[in-house]
This record gives sequence, structure tokens and C-alpha cells, in this order.
Amino acid sequence: MLKKYLFFLLLLGAAARSNGQVDTSKVYRVAVLLYPGVELLDFAGATDVFVKAAGVTGGKYQVYTLAMTTGMVSTERNTITIQPEYTGLGASPPPDILVIPGAPLETIDTLMSNTAFMGWLKQLTDRAGITMSVCTGAYFLAQAGLLKDKPATTHWYASTDFGTRYPGVRLVRDVRYVDAGRLVTASGVSSGIDGALYIVERYSGPAIAALVAKIIQYTPHHQEPWPLK
Repeated sequence: MLKKYLFFLLLLGAAARSNGQVDTSKVYRVAVLLYPGVELLDFAGATDVFVKAAGVTGGKYQVYTLAMTTGMVSTERNTITIQPEYTGLGASPPPDILVIPGAPLETIDTLMSNTAFMGWLKQLTDRAGITMSVCTGAYFLAQAGLLKDKPATTHWYASTDFGTRYPGVRLVRDVRYVDAGRLVTASGVSSGIDGALYIVERYSGPAIAALVAKIIQYTPHHQEPWPLK
């Protein structure tokens, strides 16, 4: 156990030394959006990356959950019930990073028909420094007009439908995530981990991102052939 602890300290020291080009004084607020029917790993995978990044950077990532309305939020198929830390727009700190997880398409369609929800979501993205969607969360960004003429991706299973609905979006296939500046889209479910690690690398440097990947025992990858073309 002592050897493992010392090895971890060596990794952490190496990560800190390699971050000469990164502003290590900055604290990043990470808001994770929750709503009824949200896919469990969509939000949990990405969230855990930022939680672990907070641990190895001495709290440089402050992670919190938020929802539009008060009360508990149940994940897909009512598997887990969560109490969001913040509800509404003004109650939460303005996020530097906003994570928008996906859900089954029937849940997405119901929410996209809710003008109050879509208006609230648009205001959140306007306040965020960077917004990352996971899986079908990209539908929200496309529906709000934020992905027009931009490259983006979504879950391979929904890609044909997504391309038909939003022909103005430059759909990218066979990848785990796409960087479009202030918008990052991750393709499906566990790819939210890849997208979150990419954002950690972007903000804290490759050594910190690599250390987080080691801690969660995950091998990041960007390219991935899709089963549907």
C-alpha cells in the first residue's frame, strides 16, 4: 500500500511539473444538468472524471448538480433518485463547464417540446464557458440552434435520425467526441468519460488528464468505428 501511495505521489508531482503552460490558480465550476429520465452513465461517467480531477488538483474543479425544478430527479427507468444541489437559473454559480447528459429519445423529445426547459437550457449554455453534451444530449444543443454549421456527434444509434432532423449540423461519425470550441459533443454513454478527460486536458494539461484516467482505470480513445454508417 505504501509503495502504491508513493507511486501516486510521484505521478502527481510529474503532472504538476508538466503543467508550466497551464493556469493552475484557476478554479473551474462544473455544472452537471439533471432531468427526469436522464441516462445514468451519461452524467455519472463524466461527473466522476471532474470529481477525480478535483482530487488531484487540490480542488481546482468544483462539481455541482442542477435541475430546472425543485425536488428529486429519477434517472432512466427510475433506477436512482438524486437530489440536485441547485434548481433554477439564478440559484447556481455560473458554470465554467456545463455537462448535458442524454436520455432515451422519447425523453429528449418530451423535453424539447417544453419551451420553458429549452429556454432555461439556452440561458445555461450562454452563461457557460464550455458546454459538453453526452450521447443524445446533443439534440438539445441542435434544437436550440447552437450546433448550426458546426461539427458535432451523438450516439451512433441515433445518428441517422439526428442527421435527418438537423441537416445544418456537420455530423461526425466514428469518433468518441468532437471539439467545436465552446461546444464539445460526446457520442454515446461512456464516451462522456472521453469528452470529460479531453476537457480536463484542455484546462489542466495532458499530465493531469492522464493521471485521472489512471485513477479511474480507463483508457481514453478518440476514434471508434460505428456499427452503423
